[in-house]
Amino acid sequence: MRYVWEGMPPDYNRINTLDIVWFVSHIITGTLIVALATLQFNKNFRNRNIATHRLFGKLYVFYSIISVLILWFDIIPRGDACCAVLPKQ
Repeated sequence: MRYVWEGMPPDYNRINTLDIVWFVSHIITGTLIVALATLQFNKNFRNRNIATHRLFGKLYVFYSIISVLILWFDIIPRGDACCAVLPKQ
């Protein structure tokens, strides 16, 4: 969330609010995917809470699709999909 308060680093080529919203949305959905995966693929949780497991599975797929679509249509076309690992940072 630092990018919302302090602004985007200049290497990210994100200058308007909509660009920042898409980027932060991608980060948030990715975080939700990882959080849901810890429960979704846990055998003990699955056996005890089958209804919740199914709900989390649907949310996992939904957030995965949203995150990939944001990546595909907003981040990759700019050519800055891997800017976080550039050696100049």
